[in-house]
Amino acid sequence: MKELIRRTVVSVLSMLVLAGGALISATPAHAEAYYSIFKNEHSHTCLTGGKTGTVFVSTCNGSWYQQWFMMSGDGHGFYRWRNRVTGECLMTDYKSQVNAVWTSSCKLVDGQLSMFDEIFFNRDLVSLLRTSPTAGAVYSDKSDTSFDFTYYEWSQTYS
Repeated sequence: MKELIRRTVVSVLSMLVLAGGALISATPAHAEAYYSIFKNEHSHTCLTGGKTGTVFVSTCNGSWYQQWFMMSGDGHGFYRWRNRVTGECLMTDYKSQVNAVWTSSCKLVDGQLSMFDEIFFNRDLVSLLRTSPTAGAVYSDKSDTSFDFTYYEWSQTYS
């Protein structure tokens, strides 16, 4: 009887190991993620995250600092954009006419930038991400319709 129990246990364990191996081999080594690269239509430069929470535009080279992942949102269509290298999300304070943009924790809070139809906007639906006439700078502001709107437009490609 002891031998029968031992064989049964060994048989069941063997099946579990084989089944587990089949599951492991059927699962990719890492979850596939689609990263976006955002190129500004005015400056033809790409949105880039820095190691210290900075955000700027620079020559498009496809580096991981220029790659952004769309994270789940708040259920109202606002999604967070996480930088591939830093793991932090696009933020702005949107408290004045011209606002800083940086990366910060991806906790769902006001101040995160979302994208819709080539435009990044804040939850107030008025503050938009744009480049500056000053080389490399990005900020958010309340769009000025008399201004060249290409400063606010970002084309999206996937890496």
